[in-house]
Amino acid sequence: MNSSLNRSLRESLNQKPDRIYFTVIKRGNIYHQRMTCVGNTGKPRASVTVSLRTKSAITAKANAEQLKNKLVSTNGALDCFDNARYTLKNLACTLSTPIGIPLGVPFSCPDNTPAAKSSSSISDKPTLKPMTFTDVAYEYANERLDVSAWTPQTYQGRLSDIKVISEVFGQLGLADKPLNLFVRADLMQVRSEFLAMHKVSTVNIKMSLIGAVFKYAELNGVISTNPAVKLSVVDREPKQDKGLAKSDIASIAAYVCQQKTDHFKDKESALYLKWVFLIAAITGARHGEIQQLRREDVQQTESGTWFISINDDNGKQLKNRYSKRCIPLVDSAYGFELNTFIKEVVKTCPAGECLFRSNNRTASRSYFTRIFSKFKALLPAFPQSMTFHSLRHSMAWHCLNSKMPESFTKKLLGHSEGITYGRYASAGVDIDLMKAELSQVLSGT
Repeated sequence: MNSSLNRSLRESLNQKPDRIYFTVIKRGNIYHQRMTCVGNTGKPRASVTVSLRTKSAITAKANAEQLKNKLVSTNGALDCFDNARYTLKNLACTLSTPIGIPLGVPFSCPDNTPAAKSSSSISDKPTLKPMTFTDVAYEYANERLDVSAWTPQTYQGRLSDIKVISEVFGQLGLADKPLNLFVRADLMQVRSEFLAMHKVSTVNIKMSLIGAVFKYAELNGVISTNPAVKLSVVDREPKQDKGLAKSDIASIAAYVCQQKTDHFKDKESALYLKWVFLIAAITGARHGEIQQLRREDVQQTESGTWFISINDDNGKQLKNRYSKRCIPLVDSAYGFELNTFIKEVVKTCPAGECLFRSNNRTASRSYFTRIFSKFKALLPAFPQSMTFHSLRHSMAWHCLNSKMPESFTKKLLGHSEGITYGRYASAGVDIDLMKAELSQVLSGT
């Protein structure tokens, strides 16, 4: 980039509080260029990624420099980030063939832009702020969202984690430390700080995210050596069983169904509160997934099997891409009456409305927390750690004990390959066949 282009870039950037940064990344075998807009707070505001259309690192570097040269020489491209994004995308479409740098002759851009002159003066180059952990962490999160590796819900959760981690970095005086100057001792200090505040499992989640950010920085050339290795803590405390026996689930199900709801303004809403619990008990679905169910999500196969469809249609949010699934409804398990549910809940719900989040049918997680607390107070021998999510752990536990194939359990609970029996206890599973398997799991309830 010659001095005139550098001055144009510097003057354009100085007109606004934002800065743009360029990074070459690799997706699969193809190199891409990412342009990130960073505000004066140091946090990324937006980004765009374009393909450099090459598998060669050397060619990718040349193509990336070529795009930057063309971008800053285009009138109006740097007026705002939207203009820069639009221009960069259009310029990337011109990379039909790899652009190499010829040896032995002065290099110039195809559009006759003069070649950059060598200079030892640093003032000719835009001064960029060294990237901190927070800078790279937000860029990493944005890319995970861009490539659909994270759902919007997961993305928001990770942003909260990054905020918490950044606050700890700040407390330890590491917030402004350039990422390439970090050593492992810094991260061990961070880990010790987390261990003083959280249980081991929570600390390992935080350290895993830190490790992923440093790995991302290494892949993108921000750091040459990755100090974030082997940061997880071995948890030697005996694990508390999170699953409930079928008899325990049956007893608390009966208690939930008998609850008086005189405190509700709409007395009829009492009819619907029990169904949230019962569906969770017989399907292992998450509370949030059940709360988002609409009338159209309760369907029937040609053979007559009723099932719920957990999907992301009409703005519904899922935890991850594996969460989209169909789960059969097993009649009579834990007192669940299928015909009554269809008649009193599904058919009385207006088309397009949520079954349990409209018409005063809401049964929040806090409601069940209060109910469970009352029940556990009455029965001290009942597992005191029981929560609504325990129903999901219990389903995985009973599927394992009933020797249900893991491919079925994975589809039932919406887990990725290998996670189901590891954390909780194959594609194309037929819904009727799954019902037969699930009926065996829930037998005797």
